[in-house]
Amino acid sequence: MKDKDLVNAIRRLKMETGSLACMGCGHARNCGVSGCAIMREAAGRIANQRTHIAALQQEIEKLRGQNEQLREAAALVTKESAELLERRWIPVEERLPEDRSDVLVVAYWHERWGAYMGWCAPERAAWSVHVGIGDRSDIAVTHWMPLPEPPEEER
Repeated sequence: MKDKDLVNAIRRLKMETGSLACMGCGHARNCGVSGCAIMREAAGRIANQRTHIAALQQEIEKLRGQNEQLREAAALVTKESAELLERRWIPVEERLPEDRSDVLVVAYWHERWGAYMGWCAPERAAWSVHVGIGDRSDIAVTHWMPLPEPPEEER
């Protein structure tokens, strides 16, 4: 029996029995006229709980949707964080580039700090830095980062 059917049956029972079903529970308040007070209360509570359950189920569905949105946002933040970590200045003491591809470097050359392009031979920890007059290998590199992706071509 569904809740709605149960509530309707209890409401019919409380009206049909009147005082004939009264067992002297001590809660009698116009039971002869309105039906059993306990049955009236039970029917009201079941109906009220059904309304609350329906509202809670709607709230649960809403929260499930929000939860899914939060999971998607968290995945995006995780991905972007990983990308940002790769774009940071990496100290050469922490690690060196894995191959000899060009990277951005921070180095002290010609009495000042600057950002240049260069590459590293990781097996020897030897740097070659592109400066205005050519490549130099006598420059102390302190940090490096991968080059950003090139811009997309407009078609």
